[in-house]
Amino acid sequence: MSLVISDEVIQQIHLSENDLQIEIAVMLYQSKKITLRQASKFAGTTQLGFQKILSNRNIPIHFDMQQLQYDVETLNTLFRE
Repeated sequence: MSLVISDEVIQQIHLSENDLQIEIAVMLYQSKKITLRQASKFAGTTQLGFQKILSNRNIPIHFDMQQLQYDVETLNTLFRE
């Protein structure tokens, strides 16, 4: 799906295309519509970069049991080697 936003609208809101992408990603992440990975990809940045954006805005990171389990499994794999 493509979304077309006219140059006129972008100029009226005083945001670059990239800044608008970040704003949309933050909004979708904050409303729990997309994951951190999806939001960072949408914003065109790394996950760490997106976490910094969230931190600067005092927006907490969503962390659920599935993510915790994945992280524990990753750590176990790393420390077995």
